[in-house]
Amino acid sequence: MLNEKGQGKKFSLLVLIILLLVIWTVRLLVPATGTLTWDVFGYYLCLPAKFVHDDVWLDNIGWVQQVMQQYEMPGTLYQAYVGPNGTWMYWFLFGMGIMYFPFFLIGHVWAQLGGYPADGFSMPYQYAIAYGSVVYASAGLFFLWKVLRT
Repeated sequence: MLNEKGQGKKFSLLVLIILLLVIWTVRLLVPATGTLTWDVFGYYLCLPAKFVHDDVWLDNIGWVQQVMQQYEMPGTLYQAYVGPNGTWMYWFLFGMGIMYFPFFLIGHVWAQLGGYPADGFSMPYQYAIAYGSVVYASAGLFFLWKVLRT
């Protein structure tokens, strides 16, 4: 019986390692372009609004529309709407923005040091957010593995 439990823990660790390798391999092989579109754009929008454009309340929606056009983002600007008092409001809450924040900072430093546009949406930001999501997924799988093996 003891041997079977040891075998089960080794097998579950092997499964975890294989899953992590697959996730990271796919992320490395698939370009991270288009990461900041659709719903992710809505969750992420508060970061460049605050730290790049100094417009956290979306007083000037023009920069958002310019970014959407410049980076050829699909769809409409459904991530924000005009509220009852005539000002623009976020449709999405800031929770994911808080989770994206460390990786936004990495992308921001990368953009500034690498000569990319430090606009919150250029390639370094796309890759930082994409890899940040994989970091969180990996951490989630690890903790799930820890819970399930007990």
